[in-house]
Amino acid sequence: MKSRSLKAEQIQTLQKYLAIVLRDLAAIWKPHAGQLEVGYAYFFKDLKKIFVRCGRKFGKTELACYLLYRIAMSRPNQHCYYIAPTYKQAKELIWENGRLPHFLGKLGAKYIEGKPSETEHRIKFKNGSFIKIDGSENYEAYRGINPHAIVYDEYKDFHPKFHEGMEPNLATHEAPIFIFGTPPDTEDHPFCRTETGVQRDPEGAAFKMPTHTSPYISQKWLDNMKITLEARGEWHVWMREYMAEIVPSGALHIFPMLEVPKVAPNGKFDGHSKHVRPHAELQEMVNRHPKDYTYHAVYDPASTSCFGVLFAAVNKRTKQVLCLDEIYEKNKNKTSSKKIWPKAWAKKLAILNRRDRWRDV
Repeated sequence: MKSRSLKAEQIQTLQKYLAIVLRDLAAIWKPHAGQLEVGYAYFFKDLKKIFVRCGRKFGKTELACYLLYRIAMSRPNQHCYYIAPTYKQAKELIWENGRLPHFLGKLGAKYIEGKPSETEHRIKFKNGSFIKIDGSENYEAYRGINPHAIVYDEYKDFHPKFHEGMEPNLATHEAPIFIFGTPPDTEDHPFCRTETGVQRDPEGAAFKMPTHTSPYISQKWLDNMKITLEARGEWHVWMREYMAEIVPSGALHIFPMLEVPKVAPNGKFDGHSKHVRPHAELQEMVNRHPKDYTYHAVYDPASTSCFGVLFAAVNKRTKQVLCLDEIYEKNKNKTSSKKIWPKAWAKKLAILNRRDRWRDV
């Protein structure tokens, strides 16, 4: 009876201590609805693998600070880590600006042992716990450690060997891992493969949190940013960086800012585009004033892959470039210069029937 009474007494003491910790944290920081949803997955549903694909300014770094502090303060001897793509980036994101070392403000003296170490970038707590920051390029140093909690920030830019070496370490203490980041510009990326793995894991929870999830970001500012990016032809940037969608990058396109002509349901051209026009319209421009242009056929020969030829007219006065036709031959039986040359001349003469006016490049 005495041992049972002592155990119950210990539990009661721990419950009181935890209540004080939660009260102090609540006085310092209040999460918004999206952040609450992420925290609920771990603290109430006890899910150990949390993946958050988020837009810029969702509040992932503040949430990361809260998660690490709550875990470190709630139980003794918790070894907690915050990892950014590089050590330098970790210092810039969360240390030099005081976001992590001074998260508790004046309450820090109540829980933290001394001052946060500026050499190790480690925060030691009076209960034996600590929080340390580092970069994923130091992956060799983390093989074999036994963390109690770990946060990845800006995961798409991580060294691929870091998670490979860290994941087995989580087993020792069944440590939770929180992975945050804006999505990459391709689905063929460790970010996407890790997210899929978390979605399929019984102990996993994956979230998509666009920027507008945060009530602290002005909707007017977001609307203006959307208009600006659309005007620049960077719709993919808006969708990826602010809507947290995985879309191909503009870097994969030669001219990402080009607009596509409007086409009616019957397949006919229906409205003007700033950059892209139907061939007939461009040909008509040349036909009206053929002497206003210089004519160029630009060859990119290849006998085993693709032989490409671009046919263009350049306005002598305005320098406007009209791309009028192309050859994009991938059939290896047709990529020899001997076969491309007559085909190119047929296209050139269809645009302007004057051999002396064409310049071959």
